[in-house]
Amino acid sequence: MLAAASDAEQAYRRAQATAAPGDEQYRLASTLIDALTDAMRAAYAAERAEIGPRGYDDRIYRRKAKATSAVHAWTDEAERLLTLREDLPAHRLPGPARDGRARRPGSQAPRRAMILADRESRTVCLLLLNV
Repeated sequence: MLAAASDAEQAYRRAQATAAPGDEQYRLASTLIDALTDAMRAAYAAERAEIGPRGYDDRIYRRKAKATSAVHAWTDEAERLLTLREDLPAHRLPGPARDGRARRPGSQAPRRAMILADRESRTVCLLLLNV
C-alpha cells in the first residue's frame, strides 16, 4: 500500500510541476488521498493486530501494549500518513468541471450534509458539500 501511495504522490507532483489542468490535478490528488487513507488504515490495523484481541476488552492490557516499541512504530507510521493526507491541498484545488450552469453573482451553491463514520478508527466526520 505504501508503494501505491508513493506512485500516486509521484504522479500528483509531476502534474503539479508540469502545470496540468485543474481537473487532472484534482483527480490525481483524490487518488493520492485514497492511497494514503488505505495505507493509514492498514497501519492502524497492524497496530491493533500487534496489540492483540485481548486489547479490545481489557483497557489496561491495551494501554500497556501501546507502550511497547512495536506498537509505537505502527502508531508513528499511521500518524505520519495521516499528517501527509491532511497537508495535501486537495481541498483548495478546483473541482472537476460542472455542467456549465452559471450561478447569479452573490448567490451561494446549495449545500448537502453528509456524515461519514469509520468503525475501525471510531471517528465521525461531517462534510458539507456544494451541489
